Amino acid sequence: MLDAESWRLVLDGEVNRPVQLDYRTLRRLPAVEIHKTLECISNFTAMCELTYFGCDLISTAQWKGARLRDVLDLAGGLKPGTVSLQVTGADEYSSSIPPSLATNPDTLLVYEMNGQALPRQHGYPVRLLSPGRYGYKSAKWVTGIRALRTEHVDWYGQRNWSRTGVVKTMSRIDVPANGARVTPGRRQIAGIAYAGDRGVGAVQFSSNGGRSWNPTVFLEAPLGKDTWVRWTAEFDLAPGQTLSLVCRAIDGTGQAQTDTFSLPQPNGGSGHHTIEVAATA
Repeated sequence: MLDAESWRLVLDGEVNRPVQLDYRTLRRLPAVEIHKTLECISNFTAMCELTYFGCDLISTAQWKGARLRDVLDLAGGLKPGTVSLQVTGADEYSSSIPPSLATNPDTLLVYEMNGQALPRQHGYPVRLLSPGRYGYKSAKWVTGIRALRTEHVDWYGQRNWSRTGVVKTMSRIDVPANGARVTPGRRQIAGIAYAGDRGVGAVQFSSNGGRSWNPTVFLEAPLGKDTWVRWTAEFDLAPGQTLSLVCRAIDGTGQAQTDTFSLPQPNGGSGHHTIEVAATA
């Protein structure tokens, strides 16, 4: 089992000089603290009832670590012609990332989560954190990084999942619950939305199955550029009425979330989250 004292990171391949990095040296590098949302590519964004985990494979945390590009600098940087980096964990799982992502200032090797040492289930002592990508591009228990002149096809890629792992825009209704029966009147609708490092520009909801759309407001400013937002609004429910409530997000580039439903494999789930709510008589 890995621990901080025995942890070593081997960095080799198409770098100017191979290095072996210990935990203390990693922590001496300039520290970066960010909030970031992690979403599993298996997460559903619509028809959550199709699987037991539904639309819940997403969460946000505060992370602390060193920039991967600062680690690469210890090895003299990447050589020209590098095509991909193989980031391998102690469990032999690997993530493949391109040089542009490896040198992105928001790509981190993190060792703290929510102000505490990284929990073991989240990759203690060190994990990769890749901006704008699904969770499988953020390998846990990292022990090796190899720069390659060819594309490394990682664990998910070998199984015909997306090789880039770019997050799709999603939104979810958390209140009210699907199938809820509530008293008529002015009611609250609320949920989350996420669009990777594109950010969320707006969230809209419909109370008529998507025929028309209404604005929502954010409960607070986004915690970071690669985090979810929490949104809320109100709608009217008449006695005995049943409504079909739908939400959609618009990312920071102005692109609306697609309404076409797809299963997560191979590029991530899509579709508008839709629920039904009925008024008591």
